[in-house]
Amino acid sequence: MNAVVYAIRRKSTLLYLPDRRGKGYSNDEPTSKDRPRLFWTRRAAEMALHAWGRGRWVCKRSGGYGSGPLDMEYDEEVVIKPVPGRVLIDMEIVELALKEVF
Repeated sequence: MNAVVYAIRRKSTLLYLPDRRGKGYSNDEPTSKDRPRLFWTRRAAEMALHAWGRGRWVCKRSGGYGSGPLDMEYDEEVVIKPVPGRVLIDMEIVELALKEVF
């Protein structure tokens, strides 16, 4: 049985956006060192590509330093910092077929 998945690749280098955890996917650049990040739908890959293309998403939190249940609430602000060199026209979504091998 074959399953179709999608990945995001830079056309000029044929390197894929990686599937790494850590600071978030918006911090990643295409690489050959890690396995590609896979998406079950083309739409999911499109949304991830456009979010990545906008830049690095940085979350800033304040508050939440007390000991009671209400003190755990905090304010959160997301700032998007553009990354020079991220050009969406140089990126593409590719369809990959997964095969089960015994």
